[in-house]
Amino acid sequence: MTTLSCYSAVKRTSSHTNEGDIPIRPPVSPLYMDVAFTGDRSGSMGSTQGGSQTGARDYIKKQVEAANLLVPQLGFYIDFTTFDDRIENPFSGSAAEVTDAVLTRLASAMEPRGSTRLYDAILDSLKRQMIRLENQFDKLAPEAKGLVRNQPWLFGAACTPMTDGQDNASAPGAAEESLNAMLNFVENYSATGMVLAANRNAATLASELGLDPEAALQMGTTQAECRTAMNCAAAAQLRACSSGGIQPPPTMGRYFTQLERESSCTQHPYEMGHAASCPARMTPPRLNRSVASGSPPANPLPLNQQNTILPPPPLSMLLRPHMLRPPYDHILYQSQRGR
Repeated sequence: MTTLSCYSAVKRTSSHTNEGDIPIRPPVSPLYMDVAFTGDRSGSMGSTQGGSQTGARDYIKKQVEAANLLVPQLGFYIDFTTFDDRIENPFSGSAAEVTDAVLTRLASAMEPRGSTRLYDAILDSLKRQMIRLENQFDKLAPEAKGLVRNQPWLFGAACTPMTDGQDNASAPGAAEESLNAMLNFVENYSATGMVLAANRNAATLASELGLDPEAALQMGTTQAECRTAMNCAAAAQLRACSSGGIQPPPTMGRYFTQLERESSCTQHPYEMGHAASCPARMTPPRLNRSVASGSPPANPLPLNQQNTILPPPPLSMLLRPHMLRPPYDHILYQSQRGR
C-alpha cells in the first residue's frame, strides 16, 4: 500500500486544550518558500534599546520553526538584509543552515549606526529574491512549471522592509525604482509585501511602495514593541505563504491580526502631551493616491464624513502595461541603473 505524498499536509493532528483534543489540519505546504526581511540598523534604531537585535534572532527562529513544520520539497530559503548608509546581507541561505553562530551574527549586524538607505536596500533585497524564484522555477519539469503557473501559491514568497525613519542616503530615483520592483514582485510572482515602520506612518510607506495600506504594521520604538513587531512579521509571512491561495476571513485581517497591531504599538499617540511613534492609532488621513502611483504627493485630502480611509486603487491601475503578465515567465525586474 502506497502513501500519499501530500499525507503530512492533509492529515489532521490533535491539539490538546482545556476542552479536550481538537483535530487540526497543518498549514498548506508550498513546493518552495522564500522569505526576506530588510532591517533598518540606522542610528535612530538605538531607541529600541536592543529590541531590533533581539527581534532579528526571534524572526529567524520563527522561520526555522516554520521550515520544520512545512518542510517544502524544494526548500525553505531565508534572506536577511540590514542597512544604514551601507547594505549588508548577514544571512542568506536555507533554514537548515541557521545555527547559534548565525543568530549571533544577525544580532550584531542589527547594531544601530549610520544613516538610512531604505530604498536602495529594498531594491537590493527584491532583486536577489526574484532571481532565486526564477532559478527555482527554471529547475522544474515542464509539467511542474504548468502547475506553478496555474497555482502560483506553490512558490510561497514574502518580503518585509522595516524602518524607523525617512530615507536619506539612497541614490536618486531609488524611490520610484523600489515602487516598480515591489509591484513587479507582488503581481508577477504572486508574492506578498508587507512593511514595518516607526516614527512615521506605516500605511503611507506601504502606499509609496505600491502596497495595500493594510499590509503595514505600525511599530513602536520600545524594546518590547520592536521585538514584537519583528515576531509578527515572521508570523504574517508564514500565514501569507501557507494559505493555499485562500484569503483569510476579514475578521482576521488580511496581513496582521488586531492583537498583533496592538502589541506592536501600544502607546497612545497623545500621551505625555506629544505625538508618539504610533500615528496609525490616530484618526488616519484619507490616503492620497498620487503617492501610491509614484508621483509627488499633492495636498492632503480632507477626511470624509465617516473619517475612514478610502480603499486604494486596484493594483492593475498602478501597474505599467509590461508588468501585466503571468508569473514565472522570465520577467525578472531589471534596474535602470544596472544593479
